[in-house]
Amino acid sequence: MVNQTNIFSPSKINLVLKVGGKEPSGFHQVTTVVAKLNYGDSLFVGSRRDSKLAGIEVNLDEELHRHLGEGAQVFKSLLESESNLVLKAAGLFSQGSDFNSSLNFQLYKRLPAEAGLGGGSSNAATVIRALTNENNWPESSLLEKAGDLGADIPHFLKPGLTVGTEYGNKVETIRLSQNSLDFFRSLRVILVKPDFGANTAAAYKSLNRGESTSHQMPSPEELLAGLGHFSGEFFDLEPEKLEHWVENDFDVNLESVISEAGRFKDLLGSCLMGFEQDVLCSVLCGSGSTRAVIAKFGRADNLFHHLQQKLPSAYWLAGPAEFLL
Repeated sequence: MVNQTNIFSPSKINLVLKVGGKEPSGFHQVTTVVAKLNYGDSLFVGSRRDSKLAGIEVNLDEELHRHLGEGAQVFKSLLESESNLVLKAAGLFSQGSDFNSSLNFQLYKRLPAEAGLGGGSSNAATVIRALTNENNWPESSLLEKAGDLGADIPHFLKPGLTVGTEYGNKVETIRLSQNSLDFFRSLRVILVKPDFGANTAAAYKSLNRGESTSHQMPSPEELLAGLGHFSGEFFDLEPEKLEHWVENDFDVNLESVISEAGRFKDLLGSCLMGFEQDVLCSVLCGSGSTRAVIAKFGRADNLFHHLQQKLPSAYWLAGPAEFLL
């Protein structure tokens, strides 16, 4: 019997996302560094007595409802269908285990779809964390099952800053030095999604990658070498390198899929003028359309209000958010 509980479901941004060639499985090789944020959805997990089938009820927060406009009800209905990763994650525990409680999920949704923020993956990870106590699966088995369900999901099951390899689903936590932790804690992230999303399949197709053997992917150590160095078990960040290191392979190619993407990037850049001393960088989130503006703590609130005033009202903004470390 699972205890009734309400669990926070964070968003994520990819500080680095490098995409290689396609494997015979159809998946691309990926090396990525993922950071979780303290802005996200929340999920109530409980048991119910009226059915043996898991069910889900979704409520959209006011800002997301406004952003979606007439599409809000369609989005809500899609989330309440059997295709929701929440229900698929719950299904992991009904196969080959003694767990057979009927479940009730109530999802309070703040994160938009096709945004690159990992909302669905985070929701699934939240379910997995909530139900893990009902099983005796070792962590390695749990992460493997989660990775099969979605490449981003294991990142939400590991604490702190994480690095992913293979399809992005082989995940390890980067153990940061105290100075590195202090630096990330001094930053804030503002999320800006335009009035369009980005389909993951189309985004990968736009990269036009060949077979996996034609692309040499960096190892985690090689990837992080451009940002700092390892000292014993801990990674020491060199803060002045961050803005030159943050990179997403989709950033240029997305413009070939969505013509508005380039205009959005230019518009956001123009709105950041005057804040050059406060903004470290702007990076595309995953394969979605959201951009993450990474700024210093001091004037992040002023920057957020400035963007609210300058950007189109149809855009979705969130933050300033903190890194979860």
